[in-house]
Amino acid sequence: MNNESSILERTADLATSVKLRNSFAVLVVDDEATNAVLLSEVLKQEGFTCDYSLSAQEALERPDIGTISLVVTDIRMPGMSGVELAESLQNRGDCPRIIFITAQAELQVISRAMTLQPFGYMEKPFSIVQFRELVERAFQEYCEEATHHQTLVNLADEVKEQEKELEFRTERLVSEQELIQGIIGNATFGLIAVDDQLQTYLLNEVATNLLQLKLQSTKTYLGVPLIDLLPAECSQDVMDLCTTVITSGQLLETNFRNPLTERLLSIVSYPVWRRQTINAAVLVIHDVTDKDILQKRLLQSAKLASIGELAAGIAHEINNPLGFVTSNCNTLAGYVDAITKYLHALENNSKDPALSEAMQAELNELRTSLDMAYIVGDLKPLVAETLDGLGRVSKIVRDLKTFARVESDSPQLSNLNALIEDALNLVRNETKTKLDIQKQFSELPEFLCFPGQLVQVFTNMFVNAAQAVAKHGTLTIRTTCETNILCVAIKDDGEGIPEKHLSRVFDPFFTTKPPGKGTGMGLSISYGIVERHGGSITVKSEPGEGKEFVILLPLNGVEAQSTPGAS
Repeated sequence: MNNESSILERTADLATSVKLRNSFAVLVVDDEATNAVLLSEVLKQEGFTCDYSLSAQEALERPDIGTISLVVTDIRMPGMSGVELAESLQNRGDCPRIIFITAQAELQVISRAMTLQPFGYMEKPFSIVQFRELVERAFQEYCEEATHHQTLVNLADEVKEQEKELEFRTERLVSEQELIQGIIGNATFGLIAVDDQLQTYLLNEVATNLLQLKLQSTKTYLGVPLIDLLPAECSQDVMDLCTTVITSGQLLETNFRNPLTERLLSIVSYPVWRRQTINAAVLVIHDVTDKDILQKRLLQSAKLASIGELAAGIAHEINNPLGFVTSNCNTLAGYVDAITKYLHALENNSKDPALSEAMQAELNELRTSLDMAYIVGDLKPLVAETLDGLGRVSKIVRDLKTFARVESDSPQLSNLNALIEDALNLVRNETKTKLDIQKQFSELPEFLCFPGQLVQVFTNMFVNAAQAVAKHGTLTIRTTCETNILCVAIKDDGEGIPEKHLSRVFDPFFTTKPPGKGTGMGLSISYGIVERHGGSITVKSEPGEGKEFVILLPLNGVEAQSTPGAS
């Protein structure tokens, strides 16, 4: 392969040499025709393009004189001498190489000839070998100049190509910068970029408005410390986020309400790495006020939908105690009539200090007929039962109000076990005939949470469990607390979830229930609620063996979600 390459290179060099030799045009100028023809033929045999002229004037009048590379001229000729020929060529701008030939010449003429810087000078007589060598040296110089010229031409072409490429890239870069600036300027979200010294080098108008930045125009921020642009009300949250991102190298997110505008802002910040070093941080800011309002409305709608599904059961649960409370009240009314009648009789006879035996017998008969002993004995249990019924109604109404109320933005201290009990109380009619409830509760600390939302989560879980069993089953609820994380495991022994559906159970509107039995939003909303508390919810299931939901809730989850830098 190397031999073939070498042969190809030599062939290319030879072709180039032949081409150059053919292009090296030589003109012999001599008034002696014999010499002119002889020298011309010698050069033709060497492969040169060669011709001759018998006088200097004839040479000047040749139409191809401008293409001649070498002029071999006798100095002494009738009329115009060779020196004058060379001078005329130079004055016309034609500058071929000149070789002067002479048998004898005056010193003054030779000096004049030398001022023209000829390529060579030969005195007659000279040998053909000397002539060939001198012309060959002229040709070699021509080749070097041609090669140099071609190199310059190639370099010039390359420079032009690079200039075109540079111009193209410059136009493209300018176009891309204009495009990027247009995207940034027209973005519907705020965008800020700071270097590792927290100095601003990118900012759009949306970010300026959302954070109420202090600057005259978006062109006055370059190199300005971000903290100098931020209003005091926002600086702590934003600067803490930037500092944490640059030091930790993690993508972080925080939500906070701008006190100046009362708008709820979501800020996602990520680091920019270069050569394994963080040299910038980018902040993407969204106004999520409307989204937050919509989310709250969605949660409230889901609550109302759940209340609608539970309404019949809740009404039944309230009707039961109301029934016996009503019955007890009717009985109490009869008791009151009897007691009143008995008391009147006593009052009428109380004025007689000594009751007659007949009157005493009448009172005894009245006591017996009114069954006063039973009434007195039944009063306390009757009142206690009535109060218990009223307490049950009151708890149902209270739990229902807690569940249905619009949640405030402020979390409350609550006990997780108590919230589970509240949810169980709400769904009692759904579960009492279908599920045996096994509660395995551990002692749990109170934690900050949104209680109504967590009750909604557990209500969804318990109703799902009741609907999952065909006739009768067991629902096991286990709570624990380890390393500041609350854990709730809710397991039923129903039909389970097919494996193909496990990855979609938390998707909005996904349900395997028949029409009219669910909206497909319960588990999706539950997932969002748990996530809002900084926790997680997972499900395990085997077809025919039931399913188990595991909910993990950090004790400081709500606090972390509201702290800058929380992810």
